Order: sequence, then structure tokens, then C-alpha cells
Amino acid sequence: MPEPRRAIVLSDLHLGPDNGLCSFVDDAPLAAFLHHLAQDEPAFELVLAGDIFDFLQCTGYDGYDAAKAEERFDEILRAPRTAAVVRGIAEIAQRENVEITLLSGNHDPELLLPAVRTRFEREIGRIGGGVRHADDEPLVPARTEPDDVRWPVYGRCLGDPHDPERAVWVIHGDRWDSTNAVDREAFLGIANPLRDPKLPAGSHLVYEVLQPLKGERPWIDTLKPESAVMLL
Repeated sequence: MPEPRRAIVLSDLHLGPDNGLCSFVDDAPLAAFLHHLAQDEPAFELVLAGDIFDFLQCTGYDGYDAAKAEERFDEILRAPRTAAVVRGIAEIAQRENVEITLLSGNHDPELLLPAVRTRFEREIGRIGGGVRHADDEPLVPARTEPDDVRWPVYGRCLGDPHDPERAVWVIHGDRWDSTNAVDREAFLGIANPLRDPKLPAGSHLVYEVLQPLKGERPWIDTLKPESAVMLL
């Protein structure tokens, strides 16, 4: 039996633009870690498991807009802290024995758009099929029975998909949070055409309520929607 392939999973980095809204500050240690993986780690799979980027932090963000997605991604990629991390991923991507898998999250559903995916692939030097986009095929399809309606489950299955005891699912958890769940099929354009891609309520809370408060209350990112907090 072949040796199991190692997987490195990164999630919820929330890499954002250089405009004072970005919550990510650990670019130096993360870039050093990525460099170590590129230089010293044997063959492995790097799984970027959602919310790697945070489009909600873009300047003047006023809701999801496919026409603005590339421009917003460019703003994120220009940020020095983001650029340091993306360079680290690009260094890993130059190795032939490393797989790279990308999942979207509830703060970066724009990664479901072909143009944004192509830009990411170009940035890391894996244009034209060098990145596995794990949102393209669900691990569990949707259920539409009248008494059992469930959204599909998207993610990456590591190991043997036919043996639950030898498999691990890597999934961005918004699927089980009704406040933050993203309808990926609508964003991918494979759902009923009457179902437009829409951001969940949690995203509206972030860019309409919390981020305008960040200037005076920089700790606002630490709040959770269910927390009872008095803003003095």
C-alpha cells in the first residue's frame, strides 16, 4: 500500500487590501512557513480551504458584483501583506510534485468566477489546469425531496473516497451556518436561473455594520454575530 500523501490545509486567512480594513497581519511568519514547505517538504497537497481572500474588505464594497470582482481581486493582490503570502504559494506551485486545491468561502465567493480563478492561477504560475477547484463538484449532491431539502456539500476529500475510515473531508463550514451559508450553485451558474447569487446575511452584517465601525473600534473583527455586546 502506498504511503499516504501529506496535506497542508490553510483556511480563513482573510487576505485583504491595504486600506485599513484588513485583519490579516501575520504575513512574515506565514511567508516563511510557505518557503519552508517549498524547500523542504516532500510531495504534498496544499489545500486553501476558503476565505483565503476577503473581498468584503475592498474599498467601497457595496455588495457582490461579478463585474467588479477582477478589480477588487487586483486591489487585494496589490496589498504588500497579501503579495508576500501569494509569493509563498507561487514558490510552492513551481514544484511539480505538489498539488494545489482551492475552495471558496463566504468571504470570497468571487473565487467561483472563471475570471478570478484564472487570475489566481496566473499569480501563482499554474495557469491552465494547475489548480484543483474543489467547488466544481459536490461531495454530496443537493437533496430536493419535499420533506428533506438540503444544500449540497462542497469540499475536498483527502484519502479514499470509498472508505470513510481512510478519508478526511476538508470543507469550509459556512454550509452548516444559515447566517453565512453561500449558495455555491447559484454563483457557479448551475442552479435554477431564477436563483441569483446573493451574499448571506452574515456578509451584510460585516460590510454594512461592523466595518464602518472599525475606524473607532479596531477590535470589532473579534465580535461574533451571536455575541451580546454594547458598543459604547
